[in-house]
Amino acid sequence: MDPDEALARALQEEEDRAAAAALLAAERQDGGGEHARRVAFGARLESGVRTALAFEDPAARAHALSVVPVDRLEAEAAALVAESEAAANAHDAEDGDDTAGAKPLSLEDAVLLRALRWFKREFFTWCDKPACKTCGFKDVRHEGTGEPTAEERAHDAGRVETYRCPLCQAVTRFPRYNDARKLLETRTGRCGEWANAFTLICRAMGYDVRWCLDWTDHVWTEVWSVSQNRWLHCDSCEDVCDKPLLYDKGWGKRLTYVVAFGKDEAVDVTRRYVADYARCLGRRTECHEEWLAATLGAL
Repeated sequence: MDPDEALARALQEEEDRAAAAALLAAERQDGGGEHARRVAFGARLESGVRTALAFEDPAARAHALSVVPVDRLEAEAAALVAESEAAANAHDAEDGDDTAGAKPLSLEDAVLLRALRWFKREFFTWCDKPACKTCGFKDVRHEGTGEPTAEERAHDAGRVETYRCPLCQAVTRFPRYNDARKLLETRTGRCGEWANAFTLICRAMGYDVRWCLDWTDHVWTEVWSVSQNRWLHCDSCEDVCDKPLLYDKGWGKRLTYVVAFGKDEAVDVTRRYVADYARCLGRRTECHEEWLAATLGAL
């Protein structure tokens, strides 16, 4: 792990510890704990709902569509469909059965794949820490967090990381924006920013989407495939589509709760992302399963 990634992970852990401390304080105050945990869990669910509904804003969607090279992506997707059709026909010919073999890609799914690639390779950038905004020096030193300004709060920045340049001593602010429209301008961030911006872009392109929150610190997108009649896992940070066990099997994460938030529903989709759900249940201790099901149903 390089130093910048280690710093980014440390900052995330610091945020998680602060949240845990706040929850513990609330538990001590109410003398029990279960009520406090439900309140904290419910607040996180409501925040997810607000995030999902923001993707429905017509102005935000129009702005998002304006930054996407739609014609180019559709041309690339058409070529990808042709390749998949040729591969499927070749497979059927080898098997001697016209009904055998995988189905070729639909144009809609192919456009999604090309949008993922464009977003990862050309549009958005990862930011463990920003370069100095005064002199451009990259190895700035993290100093802590600061309060968002009124302008930063207007774009839903819940906190701001601050960095000092060892060369010119200037302080650079890194607001952690949640406003997807603002992120289309900054075009940088970590997984939360990536997922927010990409989900808005997919919605603007006409896809039905869900914003997925993993309680162990990751965020991604689900996109409905009409041709396959199912939700496709899409991680814009990784340029990955339809690999839901990436985190469990690939990264070794001990997932607990994964909730997908769409314009019509909030759904516990954890089963899709873990290989052993029975073992996962042993780690789900923040609320009762019945309460979670009822709360999601109400949302």
